[in-house]
Amino acid sequence: IGLSVDAARKALTDTQLTVGAVTGVWDEAAPTGTVTAASMNPGDPARRNTAIDLSVSKGPQPIPIADYTGKPAAEAQAAFEQAGLKVSITPAYSESVEKDLVIAQDPAKGDAKKGDTIALTVSQGKETVTVPNVKFRNVDDAVTILRDAGFTVLVNNPNSISRICLLYTSPSPRDRTRSRMPSS
Repeated sequence: IGLSVDAARKALTDTQLTVGAVTGVWDEAAPTGTVTAASMNPGDPARRNTAIDLSVSKGPQPIPIADYTGKPAAEAQAAFEQAGLKVSITPAYSESVEKDLVIAQDPAKGDAKKGDTIALTVSQGKETVTVPNVKFRNVDDAVTILRDAGFTVLVNNPNSISRICLLYTSPSPRDRTRSRMPSS
């Protein structure tokens, strides 16, 4: 036990025993190719040419990775943790993926082993910003403030009204204090 198959085979033939069935077994601790068990214990009496069956480590059992992109992050996290995997979550805003759903996953497919980490990028929904109150400001200043806040600004001046003072914004900071960021 603890030897490679070749070393175990040599040890058995040196003591006039033979190797019987060699069976691969999943083992979280033993390195791949290492004998983890034998059909007889070392030191037990045996007749010459007795076949000794060996169990050989195939290493840790692979865990298939399901793709949770577009699915609830809580569901993905629970499934991965139940399988013995770790989960790291990075929040991100998304214009197309609803809040609390997985935007991306790394790795997205394949196999993992216990203790490996799956990285999830989880949607926080659409990014919002506060609509600045620019009412009664100089139009040029108001445009600058709104653009600096990430808004696309359209100045509607159909009657050539003076550009001295802004009278209203849409949406109004009073009516709607949060607004979606415009898409780039």
